[in-house]
Amino acid sequence: RDLHSFPTRRSSDLYIKRAIKLSPNNKIYYLDTLGVIYLNQGEINKAISTYEEALKLSDSFNKKTLSVIYQHLTEALKRKGNFKEYKNYIDKMENLRGSN
Repeated sequence: RDLHSFPTRRSSDLYIKRAIKLSPNNKIYYLDTLGVIYLNQGEINKAISTYEEALKLSDSFNKKTLSVIYQHLTEALKRKGNFKEYKNYIDKMENLRGSN
């Protein structure tokens, strides 16, 4: 197997679940990474739900982390054509960046 090949969805899920189990305090980062993998594999709905799951954990994380997840989520929403939600999260991201 080529080391540079993109992980399959199944292996991605497995690796992320292992990482969360080993380091649950970093779950938000692992979910964001998994969302990026899903998005790159064209699984837009799965990416969106994964980003939304990460956002549920965002209360205890810094604004930069939250902003990155918003950025990734807006990309997924734009690809899906859900421009109403896209605009909603763009506004949230801008408000967050403006409150620094």
